[in-house]
Amino acid sequence: MATSYSEHIELLDGDVVLYVLATSKKKVWNVRFTNPLSTKRQYVRKSTGHSNKALAIKRAIELYQEYQSRSLLGLTTGKLTITALHDRFRSSMSVVLANMASAACSQYWTPYFKDADVTTLNSNDITDYFKWRVHNARSQQTASPSGWVASSTSVSYDTLRSEAQALRWLFNQGYSQNIIPRVPTFPRKMEQWAGVHYLPRNNRRGRFTKDTYRIITDECRRIRHGITNPKWAPTLLHPSLPFHQEDNPWQSVSKRDGEEGRSTRPKDFCSQRERFPLATWWFASLLMSNTGVRASELTKLRHRDISCKRDPDGQVFTTIQIDERVSKVRTTREAISADFHQTYLRYQIYCQELEYFFNRPIQPNDWLFPQPTGPNAWDGRREKLHNLYRPIMKRLGVHTQKVETAMGHLVDVVYSAYSFRSFYITQRLKEGMNIYTLAKQCGVSIKTLMKSYDVNETWTLRKEITKHHRSRSSDTPSADDLALLADDIQEWRE
Repeated sequence: MATSYSEHIELLDGDVVLYVLATSKKKVWNVRFTNPLSTKRQYVRKSTGHSNKALAIKRAIELYQEYQSRSLLGLTTGKLTITALHDRFRSSMSVVLANMASAACSQYWTPYFKDADVTTLNSNDITDYFKWRVHNARSQQTASPSGWVASSTSVSYDTLRSEAQALRWLFNQGYSQNIIPRVPTFPRKMEQWAGVHYLPRNNRRGRFTKDTYRIITDECRRIRHGITNPKWAPTLLHPSLPFHQEDNPWQSVSKRDGEEGRSTRPKDFCSQRERFPLATWWFASLLMSNTGVRASELTKLRHRDISCKRDPDGQVFTTIQIDERVSKVRTTREAISADFHQTYLRYQIYCQELEYFFNRPIQPNDWLFPQPTGPNAWDGRREKLHNLYRPIMKRLGVHTQKVETAMGHLVDVVYSAYSFRSFYITQRLKEGMNIYTLAKQCGVSIKTLMKSYDVNETWTLRKEITKHHRSRSSDTPSADDLALLADDIQEWRE
């Protein structure tokens, strides 16, 4: 062994060995000692980074004492970077938390902490990081992998909270496996920091006003007219014969006619590629806005879950069966559409569009919203329904709206599939629906319902508030009363 070294010394009665490799051109000293963190006899071999003997000895003793200290703390690893900590435990995270952690690690954690030893980080270090996260210019550029930036002057508190949750989870895992000596505390009340915007839960996403929802309903009417127009509907390869998946499939007008008439026919409804996304958006949007079903639940429904029922009074209803496997809160419920049987009539139209697009007969166990393309087309459920909404909402000009926070930040919030469920709930609250009934219908607790969806002012509930008041003639203002109030009456605009 000695012949491999050009220089060699022992420290601490031979516990620490310093040496210079014979092949080293810069004559840098290396250190070797038994690894106290391992249950097997292993050595720690590291470069001191110094060619000066005195400095090399000092660094070697520091490394040796560092490992001894880790051993006394019961740790099982040496220096650990934030990237290594993330890579070690990412596979144990939930899908949502793992995606958040990976994005934050590549964009923020690694650029900030670099190769720092996370086992030595304390609470002040974590607070300093989040202050950098808020005030550093990089944190203003990209709020997510999609490039969405809600505000050019501030960072979302919800984003910081989610990031802190992911980081704390990693520290807890490291602590439980004895590779981190302690879990630092994380800063509290970051929503009160300068440069951080916070929106209450009932105002974090785009919520339709009457005017914006009118844009939606106008588009829905246009789509229904388009997909029910017999001139633009797909036709069978052999019109005189019944549909057959292979021998007599459906073909779109554009495929059937080719170049002929292309300049005059509407591409939206004569092209299979354009028609089906619109039909899906139309049916899904009106289904959510009439039932309050979550978009995440919608994509797990099968055809057997939607029914048309008549009650003893002769009234016909559309019902959606949501079992515990579909429900976000894992409880079975039956949602009833607010527009009675009209949802089921739309469902029948949508089923025909499914047959047109996939050239397949529909079975009860088939997905209500199947994957349209790729290896799982038809057989897999459509998991990313939001990808359908973004381009259509942008085209309609109702993709985002600006909301001002209590701290004066202007924040863009997004209209999405969620907005249709939100519209259903807020409208039912506004109309005075019993909150217990609404909670049952939407599969949400009363507490969450009030916290996340109730945006109504008492003015909108004025008739509900006053309906129990004993009616008197004085309730209706007389001409004299109106004259006295003339200078003070304000006209309410809803």
